[in-house]
Amino acid sequence: MLGMVNQAVEDMARSLGGESLWLKIAEGAGLDPEVGLLRMESYPDELTYALVGSASQVLSLSPDQVLEEFGKHWILYTGENGYGQLLKGAGQDLKTFIGNLDLLHGKVESLIPGTRCPRFSSQELGPNCLRLIYRSHRKGLGALVSGLLKGLGERFGTPVSVQILDPEEDCQAFEICWEQAP
Repeated sequence: MLGMVNQAVEDMARSLGGESLWLKIAEGAGLDPEVGLLRMESYPDELTYALVGSASQVLSLSPDQVLEEFGKHWILYTGENGYGQLLKGAGQDLKTFIGNLDLLHGKVESLIPGTRCPRFSSQELGPNCLRLIYRSHRKGLGALVSGLLKGLGERFGTPVSVQILDPEEDCQAFEICWEQAP
C-alpha cells in the first residue's frame, strides 16, 4: 500500500494518544518510527496489516474495530492532506460521491502509477438506500469500507447506516441507507 495509508494510521494513532501511542503501535508492528514513512512510496501490504494488528492489541480493540475507525479517519485525513480537490470533484452529496467511487479510484491510479485501487459499483435500492459492491485484491477490509462510508456520511452531514452483507465469492457487498437531507 502507499505510504500515505500508513501515514494516516500514524496520524490516527497520534490523534488518539499522541506520540507515545504511535511509538507503541509502530514498535508492535516491527516498524522503526525513526525511519519515517514516505507518502508516495509503495510498502508491502503486510506492513499495514501489522500496524492494524498492533493497534488492535495496544488499544484492546478487534482488528475490525480498528479498521472501521481508520476508515472514518481516512476520509478526514485525505481531505486535509492534499486530496481535498480530488474528493470535491467526486461529488457534493453522499449518493453522488458513492456513485463516483470507481471514477475517483481511476483518477488516483492515473496520478500514481503502479497503484492498485479497489473497484466499486452501486445499485439504487430506494431514494435513500444503495447496495455497494466492493472488489479488491486485498482481503479482509470490509470493516475499513464500512468506516469509509460512515466517514463520508460525516463529511456530507448525512447520518448513514451501513450493513455489511455476507461476502460473495469475489466481492463484499454493503447496504447503505441515509436520512433525507433537510
